[in-house]
Amino acid sequence: MEQTRDRSHEFFNKGELALHYVKWGKGKNFLLAFHGFSRTHEVFIPFTHAMQDCFTVVAVDIFFHGRSHIGDRSPDKNPLSETEFAELMTDFLVHIGAEKVWLMGHSLGGRLSLKMAELLPHRISGMYLFAPDGLILNWWYSALSHYPAGRAAFRYFRRNNLKFMRLLRVMRRTGAVNDRTGEFVAYFAQNEAMHDLVYNTLTFLRKLTPNLEKLSKSLSGHHIPVDLFFGKNDQIIPAKSAENLIRLHPEVKLYVLNAAHRLLTAQIASEILRKGWMQLPDDCD
Repeated sequence: MEQTRDRSHEFFNKGELALHYVKWGKGKNFLLAFHGFSRTHEVFIPFTHAMQDCFTVVAVDIFFHGRSHIGDRSPDKNPLSETEFAELMTDFLVHIGAEKVWLMGHSLGGRLSLKMAELLPHRISGMYLFAPDGLILNWWYSALSHYPAGRAAFRYFRRNNLKFMRLLRVMRRTGAVNDRTGEFVAYFAQNEAMHDLVYNTLTFLRKLTPNLEKLSKSLSGHHIPVDLFFGKNDQIIPAKSAENLIRLHPEVKLYVLNAAHRLLTAQIASEILRKGWMQLPDDCD
């Protein structure tokens, strides 16, 4: 185990999967945190600073990010299934000594949090989600990750990046994608390493899309509080993405911040806590 100031770096291994996580804080309640795409556990360090008396934070690196990896397994041919994800998370909670956890997730990490709540609601105390992915069907994501033809097209454009960038410019001019989304996609398509990160992450996690009807039943049946936070200027995952979940589960609390997609800052955390927008555990001050 590697120590960094008051944080410990550890690994949880299950078969060929290696999940790297970092733990800090001294609270009685466990907060399991999943970061967004191209980030690591480090985004939660400043964000959770004011919560460390309430929570013991366990922030994981999602596969292909940070130090987490899948060994020699093929992300395309052998994606992570719902059953495997549920077993992985169940065993991980035993490993860290947590009977139940609060979940915090941003963007891609929000999608994993939603899926975990759907599959393991009896292990979830509450959820803090920041612009979570997975609340609406993204046809881009579905086409490129779920279908063999889409994955083949993705691999083709990885080898022919100039053609992809020309296609993206045409789609932006015609309005098929908005400028902000176009800039976002262009950033992650700029080089081979980024292409690999996108392809491997999307294909390996493609089966972990939440079923909102099943999710709403899990949330209601286990009385799980959910706080949803979105940026008013977020064109990647806007606040309207929450409409279907709120329709199915009206108890969800929605907050819109004066921000874009980047929400995990110390300033935003301070604002949320100051305004009492987080439903904290009963034993927190």
